[in-house]
Amino acid sequence: MIIFIRIKLKKMKMISEKIKIALNEEKRDYKANGRHHGGLGSFNIRIQQPGSEGGKIPEILKDESDPNAIKSNNAEILLKLWMMLDFDEKEDFKSFLLSELRKDSHYNDVAYLIFYVLSQIICSLGNALICPNFAEP
Repeated sequence: MIIFIRIKLKKMKMISEKIKIALNEEKRDYKANGRHHGGLGSFNIRIQQPGSEGGKIPEILKDESDPNAIKSNNAEILLKLWMMLDFDEKEDFKSFLLSELRKDSHYNDVAYLIFYVLSQIICSLGNALICPNFAEP
């Protein structure tokens, strides 16, 4: 039993270390890019300005929006990691992300990334009522 617990803890640590790499990269992106020009860390959405053509806001607001209108390299990395994990590891992955959604977390300034990744995981589990346009990364 003790060996099983040690193996489980070692796996959890490996998963959390991989997650931390992406979250730390997002922190760097947020520090470099902030919220300038429609961006938010590694996220970038072209926002349509009054009098200009283009932008993604109309697509995002429609029911039939393009699920790829919002992109983030760091979110894609985390979602690909999640897809490679077995059931128990996926639970650890979600638990780690949820544990970082607190005011005193080292990653509180990039909580938007955590929320986004968790929402995409919920969508991937087949909840078509919440997100009918989900596309796996």
